[in-house]
Order: sequence, then C-alpha cells, then structure tokens
Amino acid sequence: MDAVMSCQHISRLISQVMRRGFWSPIINTMASISSTDSSSQRYATPKLPIYDEPPREIILVKTELPLQPQVRWVREHLQSFKKEFQNRAGFLMERGFKAEKDFTGTLTGLLDHKETSSSSLLCVGIGTMSGSIITRNRSLPLRFLSPLAFFIVSSYHFLPITSQNFQSYLFRLQDKHFPRSAAARDDVIRQSIESVQWFRRLKDQMLQQSDKLVRNGNQAIEKYSGLKMSHEKTNVKPE
Repeated sequence: MDAVMSCQHISRLISQVMRRGFWSPIINTMASISSTDSSSQRYATPKLPIYDEPPREIILVKTELPLQPQVRWVREHLQSFKKEFQNRAGFLMERGFKAEKDFTGTLTGLLDHKETSSSSLLCVGIGTMSGSIITRNRSLPLRFLSPLAFFIVSSYHFLPITSQNFQSYLFRLQDKHFPRSAAARDDVIRQSIESVQWFRRLKDQMLQQSDKLVRNGNQAIEKYSGLKMSHEKTNVKPE
C-alpha cells in the first residue's frame, strides 16, 4: 500500500511541474546558447583547408564582332595574294637567271676568240657608224636601214667566222620555231644562189664570145691587111 501511494505522489508532482512551465526556462536557455554559438561562428575567422581546392572549370564563350568576318576575309585574301606574288616573283627570277646563263653560254659558243680579241670589232663599229653618217641627210627609211646594212657587210668582212656562227644559230631557231618562214627562206636562198650561178655562167659565156670575136677580127684584119694583130707569147730563157 505504501509503494502504491508513493508512485501516485510522484506522478502528481510531475504533472504539476508540467502545468507550471518548468521546461520553458530550460528551453530558453538552450536557445540562447545556440544563438550565441551561431553568432560566434559567424564572426569567427574561417579556417584554411588542409588540401588545395580543385580548380574551377572555366567556360569560354566565343563571340564575334560585327566586322570580324570581313576582317578575316580581307586578311586571308591578302595572305594568299602575298604568297602567290612571292611564288611568281621567285619563278620569274629563276627563269631570268636561267635565261641569262643560257644566253651567256650561247654567246660564248658563237664568238670566235681570235676575231674578238683583235681590232675587228672596232672596224665593225666604224663601218656601222659610217653607214649612219653617209645617210644622215637622206630619207628616214634609208637612215634606219643603211647602218644595219653596213653592220652586216662589215661583220661578214671583218668577222667571218663569228658572223657565220650567228647566221647558223639564227637559222636553227627559225627552223625550230617558224618552219614555214624557214622553208620560204630556203627557197629564197636557193633562188639567189641559182641567180648568182646563172650570172656567172652568163659572164663566162660573154667573155668567151668577146674573146672569140676579138680573135676572129684580128685574123680577118691580118688576112686582108697583112698586119700582124695578135701577139704570141714567147718563152725567154734567162741566160
């Protein structure tokens, strides 16, 4: 009976404490403590981490200005034009050096060193200037053509080997690049040679006929006049 009464007394005390708000001061105290801890944590110095933080990912966003495509187009065209110009300039310089080398080699092969080392070149120059001086008061075509004609004639006279080499070289070029004109040239040369040969034969025939006429005339005069017109060659032996 005593135990039952003590348990009932304890339960009544607990109910009275609950009704009187016994837990409210405890709850208020805990709330103030938690607020103090949060404020102290807010104003406290942050602690540095022990390990390095991982690098943040950087995202690049490509944006173009309004004139950027035009500027890119102009730059690309300028670069391509510059490259093409450099290639063409290099090609032209290479071709020029090659042409100069070929021309020098060809000229050296055509010139005769014995003729060029003598005074024949000076004579050719004087002959060409003479043609210009002689025709200085003549018509315009004659003033242009006479120095060339004097140059060709003086070259064949004073530099025969060199002139012949140049003629053969020009003929080879004409045969290679202009075959039709080369054929016409050969016809003209052939006709000229035939004409010269015909004139030579005609000259020989005329000389023979004139000699024959002179002999016949002398014989006729000697026959009818008794005068001796022909002179025979006599071989005189030296003593």
